[in-house]
Amino acid sequence: MVHYSNYYISKDNVLNEVRTALQSLDYEIDMYAPETYALSTKPVTIKGGASKYNYTLFVKISDRIEIYISAKIIIYKRNSQSNLGKKNIGRRLKIFETKEYVQIIQKNEDKMHRSVQKKIFKPIQKELNKIKRKNKISFY
Repeated sequence: MVHYSNYYISKDNVLNEVRTALQSLDYEIDMYAPETYALSTKPVTIKGGASKYNYTLFVKISDRIEIYISAKIIIYKRNSQSNLGKKNIGRRLKIFETKEYVQIIQKNEDKMHRSVQKKIFKPIQKELNKIKRKNKISFY
């Protein structure tokens, strides 16, 4: 999942403006590499429908701004375990014992639902448009 934007200013300025935009949206910058014109954020959890996703944004500035999402879907799996046997509890006899436990599985997700992608990309695009109007920077 990727989002592209174009620009007409220097790569250094674009990278700084994108970093500022992400920080204003409460993303924590994990890796910032101005020599390669790239950055990544720390993982963020978002709810999408009945599922939850952990995602990280990767930004690469080349001839255009490339914003990639790397996501994992979080699956909660409920299991129960039964034991057959006799257990004396006072005068009562307990025959079955059931235990429930929750297993949390994270799977890499290569295709997120379109509505979840919009939840992520729309605020970023709005923030880039604010920077464009404020600083008269040419993104398109």
